Amino acid sequence: MAPKSLVCLTAQQKIEICKQQEENPTLSQTKLAAWAKQRFNLEKAPAQATISNILLKRKEFEGELPDLKRKRHAHQPQLELAVANWVLQCRHQRIPVTYDSVKEKGRQFAERLNLHDDDAPDFSSGWVDRFSKRH
Repeated sequence: MAPKSLVCLTAQQKIEICKQQEENPTLSQTKLAAWAKQRFNLEKAPAQATISNILLKRKEFEGELPDLKRKRHAHQPQLELAVANWVLQCRHQRIPVTYDSVKEKGRQFAERLNLHDDDAPDFSSGWVDRFSKRH
């Protein structure tokens, strides 16, 4: 089975989708997805669920809601940046990224950065979950 192709939209594109829906309130989410595919020259249209989530979270994209949650920062920013860049490269090359692959790559980058056991995270599923929420 071939891996699912991801449709990655920027914050600006999400804002445009919200504006298009405001200007055309009778437009269905499926037709809005087709509009986004054509407008942003995407390989495939975003799923209807993706459009629904974007519309539900429109205030976050438009910056009108204050962020009520405390932002958590990484203890090892260099490690976070290296892993985040690796994930982006994998996505760009359409390589599936799993929790286990992120853990392993994190361990490899920690070793390259000479992080000792006291400095490096434990690379648990919880670490990967928090990492994915930050990125």
